[in-house]
Amino acid sequence: MRRPHIGRSVRRATLGGLVAAMALAGVASGAQARAVRGTVVHRNARAHSFALADVHGRLFSIHARRSPRPGSMVVVSVQRLGNGTFAAGRVRTLGRRAHARVRVRGTVSYVNRRRGIFTLSARGVSMLVRTRRGRARMADALPSVGTEVTATGTVDDQGELEDQSLQSDGSDTNGIDLEGTILAVNATARTLTVSADDDQQSGASVIVTVPAALDISKFAVGQEVELQVLPQPGGGYLLQGSASDEGVQGADDQADQQGNQGDDQGENQQPGAQGQEGSDGNPSSATGTTGAQPPQGSDG
Repeated sequence: MRRPHIGRSVRRATLGGLVAAMALAGVASGAQARAVRGTVVHRNARAHSFALADVHGRLFSIHARRSPRPGSMVVVSVQRLGNGTFAAGRVRTLGRRAHARVRVRGTVSYVNRRRGIFTLSARGVSMLVRTRRGRARMADALPSVGTEVTATGTVDDQGELEDQSLQSDGSDTNGIDLEGTILAVNATARTLTVSADDDQQSGASVIVTVPAALDISKFAVGQEVELQVLPQPGGGYLLQGSASDEGVQGADDQADQQGNQGDDQGENQQPGAQGQEGSDGNPSSATGTTGAQPPQGSDG
């Protein structure tokens, strides 16, 4: 009886396992081949996400089990989720600076001129910005709701941005991204009360009216949401579309999406091409507001 050649069998098994492992590694690397590079400028504990600003100021909302500290310079491999935000793969920290100087771009979704604060919003992030103390005519310098701006300033350990210079880039006519927590639902009036910034630093809220074409029963108090809204002439917002932003699972759940998800979804947030480790190209107001009226519920 002929005995099997054990050595040859082992070599074949080993070779087969190696080929399979290489194939799986190729799939994994392909899924994480896109990366974004920049500075962490904000964290949203409820959404389990952090906001990263690249060299051009574009904001990327990235869901992760653990968020890097604000001011950290990182390279993150990412995968796009259903609501236009991202899930983090590998996070590599390049360094960290206390009171890092950063540039951020977005649309103003809330203003309080008396307190000298405004909320800057982009897909998956609505972060509070404070103006520098002592600025002359601070109230007049603040932008109006619906204005696209580029703010340059410093970010502290808590992810609070202090604006040192502000540039207006025109008006956002495609609808505003509004990230926040549902504070109240009025099914009779068909309105939502939403935090004016995503981690409720301002303590303020805005009112969003839900049209009959959208399902108000999808919303519950305490829910973290990404909304597409339009400012209304009399104050407040009109809902155009919505999606969950409660962690990776919620952000990727298409069953929780309804209405318009934004014509510019992801267009301003394209990470680096496959194999790159960076993204260096194009990711309610108080008294005295001019232009768009303040969303209802602003405390100014």
